[in-house]
Formats: sequence, structure tokens, C-alpha cells
Amino acid sequence: EGSSSGRVLWHESFSKAMSSTSYTAISDSEKFNENYADNSGWTVVSNVYPSVDAGTVRLGNTSNPGELISPPMAAVLGGTLRVRLRRLTTSEGAIFSVWRNSDGVLSGIGEAQEIGVESSECVWTLPEIGAGDCLVFRSASGKKSCRTLLDEVEILEGYSAGILTPD
Repeated sequence: EGSSSGRVLWHESFSKAMSSTSYTAISDSEKFNENYADNSGWTVVSNVYPSVDAGTVRLGNTSNPGELISPPMAAVLGGTLRVRLRRLTTSEGAIFSVWRNSDGVLSGIGEAQEIGVESSECVWTLPEIGAGDCLVFRSASGKKSCRTLLDEVEILEGYSAGILTPD
């Protein structure tokens, strides 16, 4: 069955990301905010790279997870977090998780395992998000590596992902 899209409360894409085969990590000093995201305020914690595909950023490398923190959120009462992502072909078993950071206290929101090489949509119900809270996005080591391509992040009101039905 089809999905219902709901009202978009917050949207972020990485459409300004340049394609690159460089292994040089993006850092805050390289103005990640202006060069790779449509909105400002993102913080690179570790191992975030330009992707080989324009319009995404890569979290993690072969041996180390990557971590990226969103800008502080406007107050959101509940809502649905929708994340579009995929893994690199060599990243079998890739795991991706999202956390809420409230005054330095982390609480888990959701986790995706065995991410596909095609664009995947992950949908999680959000807890109440305060005005100063941030979302933390992490890749994690899988069977072979931990490179996840992050494409788009949205918070939606009244979103339903729909139900898969066989033909």
C-alpha cells in the first residue's frame, strides 16, 4: 500500500556534496556546513568524507566508524525521522544508528542493519525533541567495513511508510 508523506518539519540533504575519490576526511575547519549540506550547523565528529557519488557524504572508513551531529533542532513533539542512505558495495553488514543528544546524554532512536547498495529509506518514530537537542548519526563496523552513504534526513509530521504487499 502507498505511504502518506505528512508535513515536513525539517529537511536536510547533502546535495551540495561534491563527488570525490579522496580519502581526506571532512572537518569543521573545511566548512563542512557550507560545502556539503544545504543547511548550516552540522558537526563532524569522526571519519566523514566526500562520497564517490555527488549528493551524499560517507560516514566511516574500512576500520573506523563515522559520526556526524545535526544542528540543534527546533522543538518537535514526536514526529517521524526519515533517513535515506545506502552502503558502499564493499561494506557488507554495515550498521547505521541514530541517537538523540540532549545536553550530552545520548539515547538511541533507531538502528539499520544490512543496509543495501541501493537507496534505502529508514523510518523511526522520534521521542520529543527539545530546541537544543541534536541528532547523532553513526556508522558502525559490520562484517567487512563501515562505510555508509548518507543522502537525506527529514523529520515529518504524520508520516506513514506504508505496507509492502505481494503482487
